[in-house]
Amino acid sequence: NEISAIVSNCINNPIKSISILFDPNDPPYVLEKGHFGISRQIIKDVTLVIYKDLNSCKKKCLELPVECYDTLNVLQVLNPDDYKLYNLKREFLSQRLKFETDFIVELCYSSLPLKIKPKSHEPFKHKKWLLSENRKFLNSEVIKNELQCCAEAATLYKNNYYAWTHRLW
Repeated sequence: NEISAIVSNCINNPIKSISILFDPNDPPYVLEKGHFGISRQIIKDVTLVIYKDLNSCKKKCLELPVECYDTLNVLQVLNPDDYKLYNLKREFLSQRLKFETDFIVELCYSSLPLKIKPKSHEPFKHKKWLLSENRKFLNSEVIKNELQCCAEAATLYKNNYYAWTHRLW
């Protein structure tokens, strides 16, 4: 729950970097001056709990309730290559993404996994879907932020095919 709150708070206080802590003596997570670290020992446990929460939400309702959105965002950061997760997010957002602020918030969330795993394909695929489905919200600021996101991912991993392709798109 605390990790979910940190991820939800990233809109007002952007997370500059996300790191995995490898020292067993480190705390489970750390948030300091915009830098978030999560212990390698708890990632698997956190991911399993989140998947369990999502499955219970999905079983209760035909569609995911709004409360599951934060859970999806945390899982997206911890496991950026899971295409099933992004399918759930697209299903969720296709029914609820009606305002420009929601669009901007989702673009921000979709950039978080690229800070841990810049070469991940799924976040870029999700961004492309967001941009193509919500053309009415596109403006110079959104495009500038997307180019900056691509530049950051390409800086973290020089031969980043997905970042350069997204930039060209």
